[in-house]
Amino acid sequence: RDLRAFTPQALSNITLAYAKAHAATIDIDHPRLFDRVAEHILSLDDGLQDFGEQEISNIGGAFSKADAIDSRLFDKLSAVAIDRQDEFSSHDIAKLLRWKK
Repeated sequence: RDLRAFTPQALSNITLAYAKAHAATIDIDHPRLFDRVAEHILSLDDGLQDFGEQEISNIGGAFSKADAIDSRLFDKLSAVAIDRQDEFSSHDIAKLLRWKK
C-alpha cells in the first residue's frame, strides 16, 4: 500500500503502537513495517513540512524503542529538528535525546 495516503500523525501513531507492542513482548516484531515507513519518509523531499514536532519526535522514538535503527532516517529527522528547533517543546526535545543511533 502507498504510504502517501497516511497522514504524518497516522504514521506516528502506527509506529508508536508497533514499538509499544515490540517492547511488551519479544514475539512481536515488524521490521518490514518500519522499513517501509523509513523509506517513505526518506523519499519525501519537502523538508517534512507536513510533519509536526510531535510526529518527528514520536516516529524517531518509535523506531528507537522497536530497535528498528535506520541511521539515514535518524539523520533526516535530526536535521529537520535542528532546522525547526524553535517549534519543539522541551518534552519533544527530551524524546529526541533518547533516540538510539
